[in-house]
Amino acid sequence: MAVDPLKLRLQAVKEIIALFKLERIAYLCASILSVGILLFAGLKLIVSNASTAEIGLMFGATGVVTLSVGRLLTLVRMALKVFAGQEIK
Repeated sequence: MAVDPLKLRLQAVKEIIALFKLERIAYLCASILSVGILLFAGLKLIVSNASTAEIGLMFGATGVVTLSVGRLLTLVRMALKVFAGQEIK
C-alpha cells in the first residue's frame, strides 16, 4: 500500500505545531500583556502630559509585540515549508 505524501506532510506539520505549543502560548501571553501595557500607556498619554515612563512603556511594549509576532510567523513559515515539501533550514 502506497503512503500518501500529503498525509505524511500534514502529520509532520501537526508534530511541529505540537512541539512548539508551549512556545506559542508564551508568545501569545507576552503579546497580550504587551498590548495591555501599550493601551495603558496610550490612555495615560491622552489623559495627561507625556513623561519618559509612558514613552518607555510604549517602546518596550511594541518591541515585545514585534518579537512575539516574528517568532510566531517563523513557526508558521516552518510549518508551511514542511507542508509544501521544502527543506527547513
